Amino acid sequence: MWVKAFEQNRWILWVGKEDQSTWLWGLYPQDESHTRLITRNRVRYTWTLPWVIFYLLQDVGDIVMMRKCLLGIKRRAEMLAAERQSFAAPGQPDTPEVVVSDGHRVEVTTNTGAGNTEEKRS
Repeated sequence: MWVKAFEQNRWILWVGKEDQSTWLWGLYPQDESHTRLITRNRVRYTWTLPWVIFYLLQDVGDIVMMRKCLLGIKRRAEMLAAERQSFAAPGQPDTPEVVVSDGHRVEVTTNTGAGNTEEKRS
């Protein structure tokens, strides 16, 4: 799949080979502290044997896989939000910033107020 279009921090649309499928990931703000992540997958099926059996098995597997994927994203987002909340001390120069540098590792950077930073890895 390739990225066909996107709007930064809002949505991304992937397209499959020969435009037979699309996969959309969208972020929809609910209020100031909640955002809903929605993913949609559309496939143009070829209803000939043996592909029909493959499509049915793939759809069942996709439901299980996407639920696990979305719950994992939710868990990591809530963990990151909790870390930000626990470090929140507005107006103080040594308020830590939480920076996600990749999909799994979280780096906590402490700003000392003089342009110097200390990094702690968790």
